[in-house]
Amino acid sequence: MDSPSAEHGENYLNSINFRSLIEWLTAETLLARPDDPLQFTRALIDEKMAQRTDHDLYQSQDAVMYLKQCYMSASAFANGQGRIGIQPRRSIKNKESDKAPIEAQDGVTQQRLRSLENAITSCHRIANSLMFPEVVSSVIIAGKALLSAEHVILYLYDESLKCFLAQNSDLEVAHVPKDKGIIGAVAASCKCINLSNIYDDDNTLDAYYDRIAGIPARSLLCVPIRENGNVIGVLQALNKCANGKSSSRFDALDEELLGIVAAQAGISVTNAHLYEIAREEIAK
Repeated sequence: MDSPSAEHGENYLNSINFRSLIEWLTAETLLARPDDPLQFTRALIDEKMAQRTDHDLYQSQDAVMYLKQCYMSASAFANGQGRIGIQPRRSIKNKESDKAPIEAQDGVTQQRLRSLENAITSCHRIANSLMFPEVVSSVIIAGKALLSAEHVILYLYDESLKCFLAQNSDLEVAHVPKDKGIIGAVAASCKCINLSNIYDDDNTLDAYYDRIAGIPARSLLCVPIRENGNVIGVLQALNKCANGKSSSRFDALDEELLGIVAAQAGISVTNAHLYEIAREEIAK
């Protein structure tokens, strides 16, 4: 049996949102500055485990929720100049603390907190969708709302694994060769691609197949959709809009938010297929 490759390892870490987990532990440690960081991080993890029921399983969006709680705590400790001092860590005793109101904070922190909170809510809606069309619709609605994108397209491998299947609430279904265009590059590299202008001379990627939907695309953001370490599709956002007007490009927060939606999409698309198979078996 072949040993796991570095690429497979990276896919796994991305699928569980490990980056946000590490960011959460780092932020908590910097806030508290404990004498024993090992004991402190162990207590953090034990606390989260104690909040889970016997049937709870780790979800990728949990890391974002933990990070949001930490940022809220850090902002509460900030002085009038916005500087954060070393403070005892605020204990989180139950899940109701997740719903704590966001107080007045600096603009960047407040925007990030609200965006992450909205992403978590959107992921819950996607997770509650059982039928495949409902999942697709929920993913597209979430992506457009969170990123202020003009269009969001969900590309999925078809059964032959030769094409992507594009699903969009506003567009016809289109087939795209999986090794062509920007979406093909994202699927092959398993990495995000963020372009301010897909027709720019500096863009060496073939954008032909990204125009087949007939959208006058400008800015573009694509992230891979994974499930169990395998790429099953690509989630694409087109044309960043701010206050109803076109913006130059999607930013780093947009990349994170679309990645969160894509992670939930991978889980929910797979669950929808399994649900459909189960219904067919029962109907026989």
